[in-house]
Amino acid sequence: MKSQYVVPDIADFRISKAKCEQNEYDILIYVKNSESFSCLYDENKWPNLIGEEKFVLPLKPSIPPQLSIVIKNVGYRIDFASFCDDLKAAYSGVEKTVRLRNKDQFETKLVKVEFNNGETRDKILKRGKIIANYISYDVDEYIGQAKVLICSKCMSRGHFKRQCRQAQHTCRVCGDR
Repeated sequence: MKSQYVVPDIADFRISKAKCEQNEYDILIYVKNSESFSCLYDENKWPNLIGEEKFVLPLKPSIPPQLSIVIKNVGYRIDFASFCDDLKAAYSGVEKTVRLRNKDQFETKLVKVEFNNGETRDKILKRGKIIANYISYDVDEYIGQAKVLICSKCMSRGHFKRQCRQAQHTCRVCGDR
């Protein structure tokens, strides 16, 4: 018998009992690609039971950068709510639309659109344009900000100070110990 549920590519998972009642667990699932994320993001694709046990999905995860695009040169004077509604009506899978801000928290002419599946996003990127409120806009791939871990003790990457195994501090200016 073939299952009606799609099995996503799971990279890893973690189980936690912290902040849980007795006989309850929190499971954090890591997936390998955006297609697997899209599959798990859709609550309708989840079974009613896992291993004969009921479960709840308490939170919707945030959409990864791989499922987002940036619309360029969106004017400041447009009705942004109407712009967002038009995008949702014209393109399937639009989850969220956000006007990006600069480092001083002023709005920019860039708008980030998050999709719940990669299919629509890929079609729009291939075309290079998107239409909203009868205006054609250029689009580009959204690349999220890099979050680099830098240890303040040894000044190397990949860990924080509390995880550092180096005994001595390293000078952040000259690199001497």
